Amino acid sequence: MRQLAILPNPEAARTLADYLLTLRIDTHLEPLPEGWAVWVRDEDRMPQAKQELAEFTSNPTDKRFAAARQAAETVRRRQQKQDEEDAARPAPARPAPGAPPRPGPWTFGLMATCVLVFVFHTGHLITHNGGFGSPDAVSILLWGHVKGMAEPTSPVQQAFSIASFRAGPDDLDQIEHGQVWRLVTPIFLHFGLVHLAFNMTMLWQFGAAVEDRRGAWRYLLLVLVVAVISNVAQYYLDVGSKDGVLVVQRNPMFGGMSGVLYGLFGYLWMKSRYEPGLGLSLNPRAILWMIAWLFLCMTGTLGNVANTAHVAGLIVGVVIGVAPHLWRVALGRRPT
Repeated sequence: MRQLAILPNPEAARTLADYLLTLRIDTHLEPLPEGWAVWVRDEDRMPQAKQELAEFTSNPTDKRFAAARQAAETVRRRQQKQDEEDAARPAPARPAPGAPPRPGPWTFGLMATCVLVFVFHTGHLITHNGGFGSPDAVSILLWGHVKGMAEPTSPVQQAFSIASFRAGPDDLDQIEHGQVWRLVTPIFLHFGLVHLAFNMTMLWQFGAAVEDRRGAWRYLLLVLVVAVISNVAQYYLDVGSKDGVLVVQRNPMFGGMSGVLYGLFGYLWMKSRYEPGLGLSLNPRAILWMIAWLFLCMTGTLGNVANTAHVAGLIVGVVIGVAPHLWRVALGRRPT
């Protein structure tokens, strides 16, 4: 909800509110010592409301404003009737208060894609490294690799990686020649059941919250932006060790949803802190845990981890999450 204006008397405020209601712009009036504040409930309608306010201020006696009272009353009666009909219908089952939101279709779709890619990728690795009856099959299934693995990659990994690595990393020429999906598809690759289960658990929690509160398209756009930036950063800035010396190199051999997960985490973190009215929240223990896990992965004790994707995803999520708040502060607007 955003404050549109403060008008000197209740009659002017009511006339403007009635007129805006006829345009399907819902408002709230608040008495203040200096006059009556007009608040617009849907911030996406603020640009139109400001334009109408300018016209109302320049000519408040215009006939269309005077006629708005009756039209607004008709809208209210229609809305009241609709509310009564809705109240008469059986209420749909709702989660218990405080229960986490259920994943929406996009979250389920992302999870299903990750599982399918994992099945085909891991199945190929096991088949070409002794079969499902071999002693290495369990290690490949759980961890995605085993020492001395005959074939460390699969056609699925080649197809979903940011760049194929048949003869070492290239310069993303496949993307330049039209395979733009490679900027996103590494997020669907997971190496071992442990990797997959961990990421899907986090996606279930973070993705469901963002999709439920911010809507499917905002959620999908956020996932795509974080995926592209974190994947490209990981490709160009892979940090490894060579002869005991840290080196930064290009490396297409990475995958996983964790860069996106850190982006969702950063977004939720900022929204819960600066825009609590959106209903997005994070347990303080979850914040500490995610930051601790980020630094634990950097130590190398957990093996080869896409740390650059984690950091890049977190930065992108934080920036996108806090940007609207900073913009409002810069313009001197009252936060929700």
